[in-house]
Amino acid sequence: MYDYFKGTLISKQINSYRGSHIVLDVNNTGYLINAGRNTIERLPAEDSEIKVYVSLTHREDTMSLTGFITREERDIFNILQSVSGIGAKSALLILDEFSVSELIDIMIREDSKELSKAKGVGLKSAQKIILELKDKLINWSNATPPD
Repeated sequence: MYDYFKGTLISKQINSYRGSHIVLDVNNTGYLINAGRNTIERLPAEDSEIKVYVSLTHREDTMSLTGFITREERDIFNILQSVSGIGAKSALLILDEFSVSELIDIMIREDSKELSKAKGVGLKSAQKIILELKDKLINWSNATPPD
């Protein structure tokens, strides 16, 4: 539905009571956008103009936006969530631990031990992620032009 938002970074919070997020002002509308620690730390200072690639999550009881600096990170986030049992929080934790290229390398090497280093990902979950996503991520990386 949304690809990206471009606007003024109003605030960035890591580990607030609402979780890690930013507030982005786009034409006088403030969007609360969830983001991983890694993304927030790479953002410029508040009051800067930024572009954030977003993913809309629609659940039975809530809707939320999750933001990323690059389109590739957003795409990998969405691909990770296609694995049963991997939700937005787990996908963000994986992306906080590994870059897109590191994650693809882990998939190619089928290194479940390395993947299990991400917070909240056990060895069995790592094996399941690799089994379900290896081909999908390799095909995605071969078909995706750089951002």
